[in-house]
Amino acid sequence: MGLFVVIAGGGGVGKALAKRLIERGERVVVVDKDPSTCSMLREELGVEVVEGDATNMNVLQRAGVEHCDALFALVGQGNINVMIALAATVCGCKAGRVVVRVDNDRYLEVCSMLGLKEVVNPAKSVAVVVSEMVRGVKLTTLAEMYYKGYIDVESVKAEDEQYLQALVTKIAHMVGQECHPILVIRNSKIMLPEPNLKLKAGDEVVLIKRRSLMCAS
Repeated sequence: MGLFVVIAGGGGVGKALAKRLIERGERVVVVDKDPSTCSMLREELGVEVVEGDATNMNVLQRAGVEHCDALFALVGQGNINVMIALAATVCGCKAGRVVVRVDNDRYLEVCSMLGLKEVVNPAKSVAVVVSEMVRGVKLTTLAEMYYKGYIDVESVKAEDEQYLQALVTKIAHMVGQECHPILVIRNSKIMLPEPNLKLKAGDEVVLIKRRSLMCAS
C-alpha cells in the first residue's frame, strides 16, 4: 500500500512533487487557497485537491492531515510554512515526516526550536544540484537517498580561516563518521569543494552524511 502524502502549496515545487509521487503510486492530497491553481492541478494531474488556507485547521482536517504519512509545507513564504506545520500538529498530525520549505535562514533556528527537523531551502537545493552536475554526481541517486532518509544535507559556517579539509575532518570527528563536502558558498558565490581550498570566515560549507548518525542541530 502506498504512502498518504499531504502537500500544502500547489505552486511549482508542490506541483512537481505531487506529480512525482503520483507517478510512484502514492496517494496525494494538495491544499491550496487559489481557485485557479486548484483547477489546474485537478485537470493536469488528476490529483485530489482541497481548496483553502492551509494554516486553517479545518482545511487541514478536510485534507486528512491527521492520517497522513508525510506532510510537505511548500507555500512561497517560510513563516507561513512554519504555521502550517504547527497547525497540522495541533490537528493531531503524527506524520513520520514533516518537511518545511524556507527561503530565509532566519527561520532555521525557529524550526529547530519547534522540533521541525526537515527544512528545505530551494535556493540551496538548486546550488547543490548545479554543483553536483559539474562534478558528475548522479543526482537521482543522491535525491533518492535523501528522501528515503539515508542521508542528510547540512551546512556549516567557517568561524575563521582554515583549509576545507581541516574543517571536514573536524566535523567528521564530531559525528563519528565521514562527511562529504558538496559545495562552498562565499558571498553568494558557489565554489567547488577542492581539498586544498582555503576557507574564509563566514564561508558556508554544505555537506552530506548519513542521517542515522547526524549530530543534533
